[in-house]
Amino acid sequence: MEKDSKLRKYTDLLSSLGLPLPNSVRIGEVSDDALLSWENDEHYLELQIEPYNPSTFFYRNRRTSKILMETSKDLKVPEKILDKLKFF
Repeated sequence: MEKDSKLRKYTDLLSSLGLPLPNSVRIGEVSDDALLSWENDEHYLELQIEPYNPSTFFYRNRRTSKILMETSKDLKVPEKILDKLKFF
């Protein structure tokens, strides 16, 4: 799957779940990956998209230092990450 297609599908999916546009988007020039991040007070969420590898979701609560990392092979948001979307 091409980077743009995978990136578009994830942004459409996350938007349909009520997640606002990310605070930051970085598109790799050499590695063909994309990194999206959201910040809201103590909450931080990151999505790393690579065209030919599973996507990685990373959540961190800055106040409690709780960290959660989940991968997705099928353009879905893992259940544990879905629960964190409410903070954004």
